[in-house]
Amino acid sequence: MRRALFLVVVIASLILGGALLRLGLMLPRAAETAPGGEVNGHYDYAGIVHGHSGFSGDAYGSYDDLAGAAATQGLRFLALTEHNNLRATLEGMEGWHHGVLMLSGVENSRPEGYLLALGTRSYQTARADATDRFLAEAAAQDGVVLIAHPSRPKWQWSGQIDSRIAGMEILDLADCFYAAPLLDKLALVLLYPFRRASAFLMIYDTPEAGLQRWDAVNVTRPFVGTYGPDFHQSIGLVGSLKLHWPPAGDLMRFARDHVLLDRPLAADAPGARGQILDGIGRGHLYVSVDLLGDATGFMFAATRGSAQGWMGDTLAGTGAARFRVDLPSSAQRLHPVVRILRDGVELERQPWRGQPVEFTGAQPGAYRVEVRVRVPRLFGGTREIVWIYANPISLAAAP
Repeated sequence: MRRALFLVVVIASLILGGALLRLGLMLPRAAETAPGGEVNGHYDYAGIVHGHSGFSGDAYGSYDDLAGAAATQGLRFLALTEHNNLRATLEGMEGWHHGVLMLSGVENSRPEGYLLALGTRSYQTARADATDRFLAEAAAQDGVVLIAHPSRPKWQWSGQIDSRIAGMEILDLADCFYAAPLLDKLALVLLYPFRRASAFLMIYDTPEAGLQRWDAVNVTRPFVGTYGPDFHQSIGLVGSLKLHWPPAGDLMRFARDHVLLDRPLAADAPGARGQILDGIGRGHLYVSVDLLGDATGFMFAATRGSAQGWMGDTLAGTGAARFRVDLPSSAQRLHPVVRILRDGVELERQPWRGQPVEFTGAQPGAYRVEVRVRVPRLFGGTREIVWIYANPISLAAAP
């Protein structure tokens, strides 16, 4: 009996070891990142919304340390949303650190779930207060409110999606970790010492349920989609015992929010802060898993008559609109497919052949695109995941 059990363990270890070796050879290495800047008439700045520092109480890392890690990973902004407090803002931590614009927001714990607020300077809402008070407080300060944790059943938003809520996370890496099968989590842990950032692909899957909810709101009004890694650099084990893992820098490498501006980022911190927050609030951004390839240079734009717009915009007028999708040079080795949707319904898929993908839309609605690629599975074969998520361009109905 013991010999049989020993053989089973050996065979299982060999199979898993072989699968991990295969993955280690096939998974992409972390891509080099560009510092951002002018690309075909617009300015692309990569950053992250939703992380935590020591100001959150259950997380680790100073603003200076996290800014240094962000600079190493090629980020230009980092929005830390601390748990139920704005101490970092009050202590003057916002501003440029190591060439990274550090922004401070709040993650508000509500009975209905979790909300992020960016751009507020004051936070008076108590946890016992109604959610309406928090939304009113943020709205009075022109804050940008986002729903966090859309895909984890225990935390996902169960309340009404108030008009004062600007958008939601369409991808949260912490949600991916908790939702992943145990075998995928094990593969992540075993691959991590050898392929660090790439190992997190093991627990990443396209969050279809969250995307459906996002699409449903976009049918009625523009609703911004963002990415958040929710890094704490800490995982609770037993009681007060915590593992200081994974490092924020590894998660910063995985995916980013790319904010698009029509002019360069200002040199003064208040001006740059306003630009980034305005870009997020307007949905002038796309989310990309930059581990697969730096997406700087991606663009989704449209023309309808004399009106022009890009991600997050609504085009008025009549008649059909001409849409265009430009992919970055890193797409050449990924062989991507561009998936086109209107109001959450797939219209078509077009393989990328090195040229811009163009299509026409005549019906009113929210048009968005996903750029999809294939990556290896643990025990052979491949699976399709989203590399780039573009915020929608809406066509208004004729007056």
